[in-house]
Amino acid sequence: MTADGSIATMRADTSTDTPAGSPAATAPAPAAPAPTVAVTHSGDTSLALTITGARPGQPFWLVLGESLSAGWKATSNGTDFGKPQLLDGYANGWRITPGATDFRVDLTWAPQRLVWRALAVSGTALVASVALLIVTARRRRRSSGSAPVRPADLPSFSGPAPRGPHVPIIVAMPVAGAMALAAYALVNEVASITVGVATLVALAVPHGRFLLRMGPVGLLAVSAGYVIQVQVRHHIPIDGEWVKEFGRVATVSWIAILFLATDVVVTAVHRRYHHTPR
Repeated sequence: MTADGSIATMRADTSTDTPAGSPAATAPAPAAPAPTVAVTHSGDTSLALTITGARPGQPFWLVLGESLSAGWKATSNGTDFGKPQLLDGYANGWRITPGATDFRVDLTWAPQRLVWRALAVSGTALVASVALLIVTARRRRRSSGSAPVRPADLPSFSGPAPRGPHVPIIVAMPVAGAMALAAYALVNEVASITVGVATLVALAVPHGRFLLRMGPVGLLAVSAGYVIQVQVRHHIPIDGEWVKEFGRVATVSWIAILFLATDVVVTAVHRRYHHTPR
């Protein structure tokens, strides 16, 4: 929202180089009245605007009353107006030179496209998993003999803290180091140390995988609890900047995800030493 309570506003162009309201703005010169804007669609990540009363060739500023972010894009009939500029000390602004009196402008939050792609990948993985379970279940029913034979590729439950085989420390240390380096590259040093130690424990301690399997549950619970209590207490607006308000707990969530990935690596190592007595 802008200072006057509107989502998007128009402003006559008063400078050829600097946005009005920016720190370097000069005193405004007389200008023709700005066009009017009507919001025809308003969503969490997009806006559709109808501009009327514009003068072809006469530039104006389109102002979006959200905190400045390069994630916002303004387009009109395939024309991209570029990155938003700072207006009024916080808002997004685009300098538009109209080619018609009336036209439409679409404002979209570009990072949302990555979210939709991630959801599509997750949905595909879910469908594939269900299909795999159905196929393996049919194979199991068709197995011959008096006693049912479980296919080798059928998933099985091993419990949250299975006893692992003996893994030589000369193998456990490099694996833990590799996971620590990966965590450092993806997140930060805190995640690196935590993941490295957890990997070493999972490989060196008989029931150490309990940390990797149950740790994500506790970590995600802490992360979710933090987000909920902050939102309830401060009523943070849900917009493009919402996620940034919870940066303090981002590392906790990342460690939970890395624990799950590490458990896959530990499983592969354990399979290699499955017949080695501890």
